[in-house]
Amino acid sequence: MNAPHPVRSAAPAGQTAAAERRVVELESRLAFVDQAAETLSRALAAQQSRIDRLERLCGDLAERVRQLSDADPHTPAEEVPPHY
Repeated sequence: MNAPHPVRSAAPAGQTAAAERRVVELESRLAFVDQAAETLSRALAAQQSRIDRLERLCGDLAERVRQLSDADPHTPAEEVPPHY
């Protein structure tokens, strides 16, 4: 017994061309979205790197201020202005 051949419906030429245009448009949009996602990913990585560097710098500066305040026990409020 032979298996029946699948029935293929032939779409009109206008529908096929329209479907192909849609596929091309969707592929174009997908390529744009992929490129935008890659650009944003690189920008995010660069920003995170900068944030990490600035956080280290801020911590270093806070430690330096702490060390300087420990080394100098008097505060500027205790100083007598030079004209007195």
